[in-house]
Amino acid sequence: MDLGDKATIRAIQLNWDHIGAQRSGGMGGFGGMGGARQQQAQAEQLYQCYEVFVSDDNSNWTCIISKPVNKMELKHDYIELENPVQARYVKVVNVATYDGAKFSAEG
Repeated sequence: MDLGDKATIRAIQLNWDHIGAQRSGGMGGFGGMGGARQQQAQAEQLYQCYEVFVSDDNSNWTCIISKPVNKMELKHDYIELENPVQARYVKVVNVATYDGAKFSAEG
C-alpha cells in the first residue's frame, strides 16, 4: 500500500476475512453450542499467520510485525507499535492461513 508520502505509523489494524476457505470462519456459527472450550479450540484453527513490512522506497523493506506461527484467530488484529516508524509503503505478507484460505488487505 502506498501512503502517498512518508507518514508516522503508530498502530496497524488488520481486519481479516477467510476468502476461499472450505469452511466458514469466525465464531458466529456456534450458536451457543459446545461451550467456551470448544469455541477456543475452534478459534485456534481459524488463524492468520502474517508479517507486516514498511519501506520508504518500495524496494528495501523492514519487518515491523511478525506473527508467522500464530495459531489464534485474529479477525480484527490491532497492534500498537512500541516505537512508531516513518514509512511511505506498507505491505502484509501471508505466511499461512487455515484451510487454504486466501486473504486481502484494504487500505
